[in-house]
Amino acid sequence: MIDVIKKTAGFIKEHPKSPNSLCCAEALYGIINGSMTSKSAITAISSILGYSININDDVPNVATAFVVTSIKVLRDILVAQHYWIAKDIAELLLDMPSKDKLNDRNVVFDFNAVRIRSFNQKYPFRIPDIVI
Repeated sequence: MIDVIKKTAGFIKEHPKSPNSLCCAEALYGIINGSMTSKSAITAISSILGYSININDDVPNVATAFVVTSIKVLRDILVAQHYWIAKDIAELLLDMPSKDKLNDRNVVFDFNAVRIRSFNQKYPFRIPDIVI
């Protein structure tokens, strides 16, 4: 799932004003909240990206709150058309440590300190830290 999130975030970062960016964010959020099946969401994202993607794994528990909140806020920000904030959230998701690095306390600490906390200081809403 992290790979799908990163590929989708990359598209949104490059095309924040595109209606397809909102569709991608809606599809990711649909997977998270259960309003869309994984298959239909992945089909929608794949058609927008122009290549096939698959969910190969789940988001580890340590990153669940970060991912869920980030995707929800990203979707809400795109609806509100605050594209500069959407780009920053997409960058956060792109910079998220890979699944194998989420067990490394130093990597997670650095990501929290450098990326998440600076984001939270810049904007009036909070994205939770990744917690080991």
